[in-house]
Amino acid sequence: MADAYFTSGVSGGPSSLNGYTGLIWTPFNGLGEDGAMIRAWSKAVAFSYRTDLPAKPAQRIDVSGVSLEAEAGWQWHLFGVRLALLAGAVWRDHRLSPPDPGSSLAGSKFGWSASFDADYPVWDTLGIMANASYVGPIDQYCGLM
Repeated sequence: MADAYFTSGVSGGPSSLNGYTGLIWTPFNGLGEDGAMIRAWSKAVAFSYRTDLPAKPAQRIDVSGVSLEAEAGWQWHLFGVRLALLAGAVWRDHRLSPPDPGSSLAGSKFGWSASFDADYPVWDTLGIMANASYVGPIDQYCGLM
């Protein structure tokens, strides 16, 4: 039986802010069963970094951006651990101020994604989750635990 899970959240730090909304859908099986999985995300980010620009060493660059992402894949449950592999398409649009001509972030770009998820329920209300993803040719990677 198909299941769906909706999630959203906000996180950040001293120089960053991240917001996301997502839908996880298992069209032919339950979320806790082996089978196909589809995910869709919308994200918004704001952060800064420092880089060397011509005649301006250690220049602070402020970034704001949005993205839409869709992935499809398969999940397995082995020895109490859920594992999932997914691939998909990504659109990202980042604005940099001041412009950073050496950045792969700047502007609107389409790319592909590859993701790996794993989670282990320690107790009924507590679990451990890990996620790794790569977006090319934007050349962004993320790993969470």
